[in-house]
Amino acid sequence: MFTSSHISTLPIITITKPGHPDSCEGAVIHPRVVDGLARRHIVLISAAKHHTVVATDNGEVWSWGSNRDGRLGYPAVDTQPTPRRVSVKQRVVGIAAANKHTVVLTSGGTVFSWGANVDGQLGYGTSDSGCNPTPRIVESVKVRRVLTWVCVVWVCMFLGMCIICMCWA
Repeated sequence: MFTSSHISTLPIITITKPGHPDSCEGAVIHPRVVDGLARRHIVLISAAKHHTVVATDNGEVWSWGSNRDGRLGYPAVDTQPTPRRVSVKQRVVGIAAANKHTVVLTSGGTVFSWGANVDGQLGYGTSDSGCNPTPRIVESVKVRRVLTWVCVVWVCMFLGMCIICMCWA
């Protein structure tokens, strides 16, 4: 078992399903080190079906993979084969990559989300069929301390101090 202090010393390895339609460079059937993160101290990692998101010890967010629906956190890119920094202007302490969207939590308790919003999974109070490719604050959520959280497919849930459970989509 590895603790967070061990994660920063391990290389980040990726394996892409052979023949996967959203793979960036074709099938990668043998594990390989992810270029672009060698000098970063990775403390959090979350992988979804078509993209991966990591956070560093200083709160930076990096993502790569398919950018369909804006799930990587930056516009105008179809696929990103190597990690690219996501512009979140606060220190990130929690990340969750879901099927078509990403959600992050900052040290101040602010939640940001981006990607597809077909069923309201971004938490903006709407369920339009559009997407948001850049990080945006989820205004209805502000928690001082989150105990645990998860985002899967179209749903985000977290448990905060005082046993508050919030869920959207």
